[in-house]
Amino acid sequence: MRACLRWSIVGLFLMGCDSLAVKGPGTAHGRKYAQVTGQVVDETGKPLAGARVRMGIGDVDMRHLRGPGLSATLVETVTDDMGEFKIRAAVDKPATAHYDVMIAGYETRAGTLRSGHFGNSIALSPGKPAKLLITLRRGLYVAGKVSDEQGNPVPAVKVAALMRLPDSYGFIAVTTTDADGAFEVFDFPPQAERRGDEVEKGEIQFRHPSFLPGKTQDVYSLDEAGRQSLRVILAAGRKATGQVVDAEGKPVADTMVEATFKGDEEEEFRKATMTDAQGRFELRGLANGEVTLRAHALPLKQKAKLQFNLDRDCDNLELRLAPIGLKEPSKTLTVFGMKLADLTPELRDAYDLYHERGVIILDPGKESRRLGIGELAEGDCFIEVGESRIRSTTQFVVQTLAYARNPLSRWPALAHPKRLPGNLPYMCRVVYESRGLDGHGNSTQCLKLTEQDIEELRRILHALE
Repeated sequence: MRACLRWSIVGLFLMGCDSLAVKGPGTAHGRKYAQVTGQVVDETGKPLAGARVRMGIGDVDMRHLRGPGLSATLVETVTDDMGEFKIRAAVDKPATAHYDVMIAGYETRAGTLRSGHFGNSIALSPGKPAKLLITLRRGLYVAGKVSDEQGNPVPAVKVAALMRLPDSYGFIAVTTTDADGAFEVFDFPPQAERRGDEVEKGEIQFRHPSFLPGKTQDVYSLDEAGRQSLRVILAAGRKATGQVVDAEGKPVADTMVEATFKGDEEEEFRKATMTDAQGRFELRGLANGEVTLRAHALPLKQKAKLQFNLDRDCDNLELRLAPIGLKEPSKTLTVFGMKLADLTPELRDAYDLYHERGVIILDPGKESRRLGIGELAEGDCFIEVGESRIRSTTQFVVQTLAYARNPLSRWPALAHPKRLPGNLPYMCRVVYESRGLDGHGNSTQCLKLTEQDIEELRRILHALE
């Protein structure tokens, strides 16, 4: 059955390179290195030949590096007939490397986006060998190609695989198409999983700035041949161009413009872009029907909204910003360098948020990336901490402190032996609403905290009591 769907880490060297001159134990071209050897097997111990092994040094989340080509921070090799591989990693001091393994019919070693980021690291030291035995579990492999309406391959399509229930979903993997429009997804479970009374469906979404969005039917409804030869056709859709100006009529550069619209099945879609130096924008891949444009110039505290019916390409639109008027000042609380406030109806309207209750970030601070939950921004809003919804900054502090003390009993995914890190930091599950060029929705992450962070929470809680 063929399914047709319309709609640096610098300094890593492969062993066996002829140009690699070894000047002494643990050196290459005068640099220190660690030699990593290993074997990839299945759950029965059978060696897996032809598996792609990727490795990078530092705080690298390999789940986000599944697309074609190699980042400057990564190196890749392939296992031999015995499932074995060798890699040399240039390290001048003790370091941590993260790795991933990909082969058709098996889950990746780094795991799914919804499972957390644990257990695929190894400690390296200059001049010392390191060994890995990597066991892969069975997975459902899906592959195919994406083309336009003329049959031309479409590269750089964002391919998002997810498991969906009627009222929720969880991301499995995100990758992109290569120059030939080809893509691969490794991490679907072998069988569709039951959640309560519902059985999850495996879905793949396709997004590109120049085309209408597309998606597959349930991958579990296809036979093996169909799953491995998907043909996806993306339509061009409509175009809208224009300019964003402030309340005084001056062009506003570097501001995000969002378009929301509905597709054939009344599903809401979103496209976003940034204005250029003259405040101009162009959005492609829009559907016929009602379109809503929004722009938020957060440094100016101004926003705009424009609704219109689209039945042809539309040029020279004007999005005129107006001041965001807040009648009541927000009472803020600083936690981990972030300035937080209770989400009020007024703040919800100002930032165009979905959720009615939560804790909004008014200033993410300068070091929020160290928390390990993504690039936080003004207007992002925490809605869950641990397994509970939150309504106030006080609840944010209380729940984070309570949950971070014992994450293993509260988040079972952490307890999986493949994912348990050697030195377990304080961790806390959080869900927050955010918007960016890639989307507007909820992100579930694992907040990584230090002993100093825990002490800060205790001090804050004591001051609030």
